[in-house]
Amino acid sequence: MRVVSRESHRHGLELLRRKNLEAELSAVLENSTLRLRTGETKQLKAALATQLRSRGWATGVRVDAELGVAVNGLKDKVAIQVQLGNMARAFYDLMKLQSLHHQGRAECAVLVLSTQSAARRLGTNHASYERITQELGSIFFEQITVPIAVLGVE
Repeated sequence: MRVVSRESHRHGLELLRRKNLEAELSAVLENSTLRLRTGETKQLKAALATQLRSRGWATGVRVDAELGVAVNGLKDKVAIQVQLGNMARAFYDLMKLQSLHHQGRAECAVLVLSTQSAARRLGTNHASYERITQELGSIFFEQITVPIAVLGVE
């Protein structure tokens, strides 16, 4: 995978840079073992978790102790969530990130999405970087207060 686009919602990129985690996450995401392929999202997320853990990230972090709802990783109050599937799940992921922020467990977040062209290759109705950044900047700006670095990958 490679990061081809970056967008800052409520100064998320700036906070990520201040925490010196932007380069680290780019290195993780651009690792040659991580490839966007149809039907291989589960394997990609498992490889991603291994890469994150090797750099000191907690993985499979639960948003609520009693529920199975979790984000992909958390380090230094930065939460990361990768969404390469259905569009509806991306909004659910935004709510998980918002909840961690509300709890004081995440100062900022990173949401990784495939670009529109990559999403089309993966299947139908997949979440895309372009749609999420557009909607975060307009109709959901007031609702999603957690600063988010949105990364588009191919």
